[in-house]
Amino acid sequence: VVPAARGRPHVLRILREILYGQGGKGVTRPAVALEALRQAVPRRALVVLLSDMAGEDFADTLKPVARKHDVIAVSLHDPAESELPDVGLVCLEDRETGASLVVDTSDRGLRQSLANASTRWQAKLDKQFTTAGCEHLAVATNGDFMPALHALLRRRARHPR
Repeated sequence: VVPAARGRPHVLRILREILYGQGGKGVTRPAVALEALRQAVPRRALVVLLSDMAGEDFADTLKPVARKHDVIAVSLHDPAESELPDVGLVCLEDRETGASLVVDTSDRGLRQSLANASTRWQAKLDKQFTTAGCEHLAVATNGDFMPALHALLRRRARHPR
């Protein structure tokens, strides 16, 4: 949690925290971050939740935070996780849990199942954020997210919530 402030030094601090902050290894826990925010920030604030949104369910923690604060949820997703190339047998490792699994990427059914699961996951996130009253921006890790973020912020500037 970075306390609110104004000016260029504060923007640089936020960027430093994002780029060089200590990302923990383990299961993603947006609910823990949201609960810490709820307790630490008493006044209404702009909250940017940047995560892959995987791991435990956080919808119940998000709703009270979104009622009090202006929340923009930026969900990161790696297209390689939903669009496996046909390269045969591959050993995949979950970086959060350390679990590994050998899969046959030449299996068209497996690739289609993964793509379908990814689509359902994105739809679930969209619904959670809409229900909670949050803005949601889905960002692919293989591209530049700045144009999409810039467009969102410009639209919000023209039409404040």
